[in-house]
Amino acid sequence: MINPKLKRTLCLTSVLLGICLMISSCTPASTPSPTSIPEVEEDTNLPSVTLENKKVSIFIGSDNLDDYRSSNPEHPGWVEFAEEKYGLEIELVAFTDYSRKNTVLTALYMSDEMPDYISAAEFPIALANNFLQPADQYIDFSNPIWDDVRFMMDSMKWKEKTYHIVTEPLQFNNWLVWNPELFEANNVTSPLEYFDNDTWTWEVLKELAVEMTQDTDSDGQNDIWGLGLDGAVYPLHFSTGVNLLSVNPAGGFDLNFNNEKITAAANFFGTLGPLGENILRIAGTGAMTTEELVDEFVNDKVALYAMASYQGGWPAVIDKWEAGTIDFCLLPQWMGEGKYYTYAQPATSGISSKAKNPEAAALIAQLTKYTSSQLYKDKYLMEDTGISALQDSAFKTEWKMTDAQLERILKCQDIARESPGIPFFYYTFWGFDDGFFDMLTNNSWSQAVERITPIAQTAIDDWMYKLNKIE
Repeated sequence: MINPKLKRTLCLTSVLLGICLMISSCTPASTPSPTSIPEVEEDTNLPSVTLENKKVSIFIGSDNLDDYRSSNPEHPGWVEFAEEKYGLEIELVAFTDYSRKNTVLTALYMSDEMPDYISAAEFPIALANNFLQPADQYIDFSNPIWDDVRFMMDSMKWKEKTYHIVTEPLQFNNWLVWNPELFEANNVTSPLEYFDNDTWTWEVLKELAVEMTQDTDSDGQNDIWGLGLDGAVYPLHFSTGVNLLSVNPAGGFDLNFNNEKITAAANFFGTLGPLGENILRIAGTGAMTTEELVDEFVNDKVALYAMASYQGGWPAVIDKWEAGTIDFCLLPQWMGEGKYYTYAQPATSGISSKAKNPEAAALIAQLTKYTSSQLYKDKYLMEDTGISALQDSAFKTEWKMTDAQLERILKCQDIARESPGIPFFYYTFWGFDDGFFDMLTNNSWSQAVERITPIAQTAIDDWMYKLNKIE
C-alpha cells in the first residue's frame, strides 16, 4: 500500500511504472461519509466474513489514515471497504524512514508489540526474521483476484506455505529511449517499428546499435555509442524469464548460473563489449557516473539508452521530451521467448507472526488486492480508462508526452499486466555482481561462474541459517 501523497514524486523518482500510471486518481482526500459510497454494501466481490474483533493494526509508511483514503467517492479504496463494509477500527504503526523499517519491526517483535498486518515485507528479509506467519489458513488464494500475482507468490513460498502476500504487482520493464531525429538522419529504422510489429528482440536491438555506433573523426574511438547501459545487467538476463536464484519447494535455493538461457544471455552480453562489437557504453562501473551517461544520451553521444523510468523526469531529459527529440518503448524480448518479462520486485505484505487479530489482517490483504484487480476496475473504473486517465499525470503535464506516447504508456501497462514477473531480486542476497561484466574482458562464462558461485553460495548459506529455524 503506497502513500498516495508520494505518488507524484514516485513517478519521477521510482522505477515502478505501475505506480506512475495511477497518479491521476490517487491524491489524498478527507474522510468520506459512510453514505458516500452506497455500492460498498452491495459489492458481491468482497469477502463474505464477519469479524468479532474489529480492531486491526497495520505497519505502514504514514500514521495518517487519510493518506490512504480514496480521493474519489465513486472509487472506494481498501480503507473505505474496511470501515464501511466491515466496521474495522484501523490503527497505523508508521515507519517514516523506509531504510529503518526492518529495525523498527525488530524492536516491535522483541517487545511483543507487533502490528497485525505488515504492508512492506520483502522476501526473504521478513521471513528470515520471523516477522510473518503462513497466510494460507486465512486466505483462499484460489480466488480470481489473485490470478495475476499467484505465480509470484508461489515462487516465494517457503516449505509450500505462503508467507509473502503480493497485493500490488507493480510490474514494469525499463524503457529503451532514443532520439528519433538521430535515427532518421542516419537512415536507421526506429526501434518503435519493431516494437509495434512485435518483432522487438535483443538481437534486433544489437543490430540497430551496431548501425548507430560511429567513429565520426576516424581516430579509432567511438564518438557515438550504440547502446548505453546504467550499471546492472539484470534487465538482460531477466528477459529470459530465468532468475539467477530460485526457491526450492523443499526449502532452499537453487543457483541458475548454468541455466541454458542464462548462459546464452551472458555470451550475448559479451558480444556487445570490446571483445565483440564494442557498442556498449556503461555507467556505474567506475568509468563514468549515471549522470554522465544521461548527459551523453541527451547530447546524442549515446544512440540507444536503457533508461530507468525515473530518469525520464530529470530536467535535461524533460527538455528532450518537450523538444520532441526523445521516444521510447520497452526493453526487448529475449530471442525465441515471444513475450516480455517484468522485473520489478512486487509489493509484498504479510500477516504478522505475533498478530493479535490475524483474521482482520487477512481481510486487509484481500481488500488491498481487490482494489488492484480487474474485478474492481470493471465495477468502479469503467469511465477512467484509456488516454483520458493520463491527461493529469506527470507524463503529460511535466514530461509533455504526446498523445501517441501516452497511448504507448497504456500499451506498456497492458503488456506488464500480462507478463510473468521476477518475484524477487538475486541482489538482495549477494549484491549486484551477476558475473556478466566478466564477459567484457574474458569470453569464458564458465570461468565467470566459477568466480561468482562461491560468493553467491556463501550469502545463501547465511540466509539459510536463519530460514532453517522456521518451522
